[in-house]
Amino acid sequence: MLSLCRKRLLCALVAVASILTARNDAASPSIQSPAPAASRTGILLLAHGGKDSWNEEVRRVARAADEHAITEVAFGMADRTEIQAAIGRLEARGATTVTAVPLFVSSHSSVITSTRYLLGLLDAAPPELATYARMRHGGAGHHGAHGTGAPDPERMRPVDTRLPVRMTPALDRHPLVAGILLSRAQSISHSPRGEAVILVAHGPVTDEANARWLADMTALAEPLALPASRGSCR
Repeated sequence: MLSLCRKRLLCALVAVASILTARNDAASPSIQSPAPAASRTGILLLAHGGKDSWNEEVRRVARAADEHAITEVAFGMADRTEIQAAIGRLEARGATTVTAVPLFVSSHSSVITSTRYLLGLLDAAPPELATYARMRHGGAGHHGAHGTGAPDPERMRPVDTRLPVRMTPALDRHPLVAGILLSRAQSISHSPRGEAVILVAHGPVTDEANARWLADMTALAEPLALPASRGSCR
């Protein structure tokens, strides 16, 4: 059941990315109408990376999405090398635009802002990008050592691409996330009326981002009939 929920969530995000791109293209003024038939959206699926079973599940969903739109996966935490390679594959396969879909819990994260900078969507590099540029990721997207010393300047500059790039939000308070939380709680529940469910999150660094995480967690809790969280994500 959990695997099915994850797949539904990923597929929904990919579908939303395609729809948003199509709507934006339709809303943009153009001398030519209709749009050129050669226009093709490429979906860049961004994921942290982990065990082989998780990475393969992400790839499996990407293959399913690829039947509807060109889709490539980039593993890592704001890893320029992985992102550049995935965009290169999209270009080689004929994509004319790129829609990046982050498979991350929250948009209120330095990983997301660093990725936006690498994609050319922010003018200034977040200071945390230097930390990510020192990380060493193993094969298949496994999270590696953080590394020490000076960051590699090559991994801190925006990717090279001629294609226009958009980026969707992360998972945040997507309704399907609430469905996953409910299914997990039900899988271990014995007597729901006498039990409490506590939502636990990694949490960000700043107080401002922490407040945004809590707001999203409160929104996810409401459909589960849980009391609003008043604590901290930390």
